[in-house]
Formats: sequence, structure tokens, C-alpha cells
Amino acid sequence: MGICQFCHRSAGLFRSAHRECLRRFEQARQQLLDLLRVCFEEGREVSEQHESIMRLCREGRLDEAALGAACAEALDAAILRYLRVGPISPEENELIARFIDYTGLPQSLLNAHHSLERLVQAQILRDLLAGSPPQCRLTTEGDIPVELQAGETLLWLAGNVLCCRQELPAAPEEGSQQGVSQADSQTTSQSGAPTPCPCTREGRPMGRGIYYPVDCCDAPPPDEKGLQPLGQGLAALSDKALYFASPTQQLRLPFAGLTEVLPCRARVSFREGRDESLLFFSGLDPWFCLNLASNLMRPAARAAEAGAPA
Repeated sequence: MGICQFCHRSAGLFRSAHRECLRRFEQARQQLLDLLRVCFEEGREVSEQHESIMRLCREGRLDEAALGAACAEALDAAILRYLRVGPISPEENELIARFIDYTGLPQSLLNAHHSLERLVQAQILRDLLAGSPPQCRLTTEGDIPVELQAGETLLWLAGNVLCCRQELPAAPEEGSQQGVSQADSQTTSQSGAPTPCPCTREGRPMGRGIYYPVDCCDAPPPDEKGLQPLGQGLAALSDKALYFASPTQQLRLPFAGLTEVLPCRARVSFREGRDESLLFFSGLDPWFCLNLASNLMRPAARAAEAGAPA
């Protein structure tokens, strides 16, 4: 006889839960997610909803693990909603910090879907769009296998990144792939403000740059035919270039030399100069790379034209 995972009583042969217990659990869990969503949308303190949260846990028999999973899911959803509008604001960031403090969720659960990483990335992008030099917000231990040039600031590191090269086929039909090109990134309106890249449906002016929402990188990956693996290793993003280091390959792609950035689901590709091939990186966040590279391409290109080092 099976034992109900909710009331811990006999549930019948080959059954792990009573139908009514499961219904109450799912109903209470959804009500909890709705409550937390409203807190994030309206800027309410989740700690003020403590009694309601505990009541739902009792009604639906949500244990500590189920409560933690629901809180982590609500946090992931809130961060995605914020990033569809723009980089997370200081007020939103403080609300999230208080939520994390109240729930006491472990970092492994909080970052199961890279939400904590995107909080840090959003702060970098917020500085960049405000016209301030982006700051290093990483804590590194030991040496990293890339050598930054003088004046460069390390912004991001990612391990287990797969780098591949793909020769470019004949020019695709217009609008078949979303991305940003060097020409697009330098387009300005009559008022002098940057205009959205016409290749990306949701890029829009924000501050002193262009912001691409987190779900603009949902295009399916391109055909993998002809992909040539170059190595798997560490990728580093600075305020001037993208680095890749593996036992078999060392690369530096200055933003001033990029002519195209193409994000898709789970990876991002770059084209340098008039190169007839693309470099693909799996393991880098396409949303972050698109926003960072597209906003650094314009000032980097101007600096290169003026003779400054890239």
C-alpha cells in the first residue's frame, strides 16, 4: 500500500497521494505563487504576508522543501518580469534582497535558473546605460587564464563555455535572424539618441544606450551543420573585449572589431570585421552578451577610429 506524501496515511495500492490532498496542495501552491507575484509587482514586503503564507502552507500541507521551491520559482519569475522592462532598478534590487533575507533560501536554489547571476549582470548593464564606466562586481580566486590589457576592467567570467566556428552561408533572407550589427548599433535618431536595432524587434533606447529585454533572445539555435569545435574553456568579458581560453584555443575579440552579434536560445555568436565565419559560444548568457556587446560596440568603434587602443 502506498503512503500519501501529504497526510502520511494509506493512499491505496500503487498511489503516493490522495486525489483530494494533491488538489489542496496544488491549489495552495498556486495561491502562494500569486501572493508572491503581487508582492513583487506592487513593491510589498513579503514579510508582511507571513501569516497568509503560513496559512497556505497549513492548508496545502506544503513542507519546507515545497515552500522553498515555490519561493525560488516566484523570485525567478519576478526577475524575468523586471528584465523585460529594463535593468533591475535599485528599488527592485532592494526588494529582492529583502525577499531573499526573509526566505533564507540557499544560493544553490536561488541560482538554479541563473537568477542571482542576472541580478549582478543587470547592475553592470544599468551602469553602462547610465553612461557610467561599468564596474567589476566579481570576486575571483587565483589566476585566470586571460591577460587583460592596460586599462581594461573585468566584468564577467563563465566556465565550461564551448566555442565553435561556422562558415557563413549565402546571405539569409531579411528578418530571418535577430541580432545587432555595428551599423545598427551606431544608428541615431534626429535627436541624437540611439534607435533600436531594426533586426531585433524589442531593442529600445534607454539612458545613453539600447536595452534588449531578456526574452528577445528566444530564437531557436541556427543549423549546426558545419560547426567546427574550437575548444571548451573559460570566457571572460571586459569593458573592451571578449576573451576565450581553453587548452587548444586562445581568443580575444575586441568590441571595436565586432560587426555582428546574434543571440539565440542557449548561445550567442559574434562576427568580427569582414570575416566570413561566425564564432559561437555556448555557456554565455545571450541576453547579457547582446546588451553588453551592442552598447560597447559604439564607443569602442569611436575610440578605435580616434586611435585609442581597443
